[in-house]
Formats: sequence, C-alpha cells, structure tokens
Amino acid sequence: MSLIGSNTFLQASFLGFSIYISNTTDILQGKLCFKDRNFTLYTIPAVITVNCPIHGQYVIYYNERLPRVFHPDGYSVNAYNELCEVEVFGEGISTLNLYAIIAALAMFVLVAIAVIFFKKQSCDVVILIYEGLYLMRFEFCLF
Repeated sequence: MSLIGSNTFLQASFLGFSIYISNTTDILQGKLCFKDRNFTLYTIPAVITVNCPIHGQYVIYYNERLPRVFHPDGYSVNAYNELCEVEVFGEGISTLNLYAIIAALAMFVLVAIAVIFFKKQSCDVVILIYEGLYLMRFEFCLF
C-alpha cells in the first residue's frame, strides 16, 4: 500500500515526526531514536522501519506544528495522528504486559501526551516483542 495518491493530507500530517524511547511517558526524559528530516509528500513510504538500539519501556511518537516556525513545503498546518499499526521488537523481556508498552504522541502545539489505543478505527495496533533490538514498524491507514 502506498501513501502516494490523490489524498496527500495524510502524508502531509506525518512529515517531520519523531520517535523517542523512554522509561517514562515524559518525552523530555526520552532519547531521540528517529527524526524525519528528509521525507516529502511523494517520498514518505507506507511502512517505515526504524532500527533503534535504545532500551526503554515507552515508544513515543511525536509530531508538532508550532506557530511562527517554518516548516518545509508539503507539511500540514497541524500535526495529526493517523497511525494504523505499531510493532515493537525488543530483547531481554521475559514478561509482556501490553498495557505497559504505550505508544504515545503529542499533537498540534500541545505538550500533553495521549495514548494510541490498540484499536484505532478499523486498524489494529500490533505490538510484538521478539529477541533482538527494538524494531518499530508503522503502517499508515488510508481511509
């Protein structure tokens, strides 16, 4: 599935996103794992794989659009969350509590963190733990 098509709204809302790994839900205590600085409306893929050798309890998806801050062409005016699926693979985890592994996000110019639920519209959010480094897979749904 490709994001490229007649509806560039979704692509524009994802541009510039960041991924943090943290042991708390506080993004300021997290470590930056990935920051999109290169994708455009026409190059952002439907599935993005990020390899991140950082250990932590929380995966935080963060995107913002601040007032009076320049954003490259193609960026949406506001940041929206339309994540469909998140897969996290890790190492050294003997017991998995899905509710303890939270993909969080901050939207618009708010600093508040919100939870991405395990069911979003018609898409399931899947979080899997395997032996190995953290591997995050994002599938963006087109509705």
